Amino acid sequence: MNFLLNFDNMLNELRENKYLEENLSKIVRNIKNEIEFQSLGIFLKIRKSNHFRLKISRNISHTFKKNAILSDDEPLIKELSHFKILEINPEGKYKFEKDFVHLLIVPLYNNKVLLGFIFIDRLSSKFTESEIVKFSIYSSILSLGVSLANQRDEIEHLVKIDEITGLHNYKSFYEIANFLLSLMNRYKRDLTMAVFKINDFEDILRTFGKDIINETAREIGLILKNNLHGSDISGRIFKDTVAIAMPETSVENCVKVVKRINKLIKDIPHLQNLKIGWGISHNKDFSKSVEELLTFAEQAAFESIREREKNITIYEE
Repeated sequence: MNFLLNFDNMLNELRENKYLEENLSKIVRNIKNEIEFQSLGIFLKIRKSNHFRLKISRNISHTFKKNAILSDDEPLIKELSHFKILEINPEGKYKFEKDFVHLLIVPLYNNKVLLGFIFIDRLSSKFTESEIVKFSIYSSILSLGVSLANQRDEIEHLVKIDEITGLHNYKSFYEIANFLLSLMNRYKRDLTMAVFKINDFEDILRTFGKDIINETAREIGLILKNNLHGSDISGRIFKDTVAIAMPETSVENCVKVVKRINKLIKDIPHLQNLKIGWGISHNKDFSKSVEELLTFAEQAAFESIREREKNITIYEE
């Protein structure tokens, strides 16, 4: 009866909280109240990777936590991919940090996709059938919690990404660029803002149609992803305008990157005969806001569109 009451209370708490780490901690606390163990750990798959990392643990050393990463081609992960609970005795082939008498490893999964696993071991005696059942129930709740958290992350990611280009939308771009600019201004480091605009976008849309324009936008998104540093942020801030924030990048280096990207974009079939204008601004006095840098870079981009000979303009106050 106590188990059911505690379990019900835990479920009510989980419903009110959307943060995965806190929910994992609550479930682990409930397991600790119900089952005596030596050590425990929850491994979760790292987003968009083939590796599993120790996310939360009890009675595990810092050194083990730091190095506890498993790839999906390891025997344990392959065996867990059959979605069966593993009971391991001391002579078994799997062990985590500590010696044990009994080890349980339970896969966490949803729709036949392995999300991770939870292990628990005991040094002095074996787990009872009742304890194994309880542990399996908690593991099922963990699977649901991790699956929901992954879905929330995916939805949040989609909300922040332009669905056509795969770049950040304006809101997401602004938030990240604002953080980067604050950091660069604080430490007196360079940040350049590059903006490019496609001239007469509405006329192009009427000429080629929505499908071709969307496909062209996707190609631009791929070019940017493949030719920017991991620390650079790019976003589609208007239908015809893309902005790139480049931390720790001088104006000279920004121009080099822009020239390379500009050449690749102009090689896209439907953009070969169109005017693309680039504008570049810089936080040279470390007092500018994101709004100012975007405005200055846009002004310079408009200037580039008007110019016959060049299509890259550096904003000068």
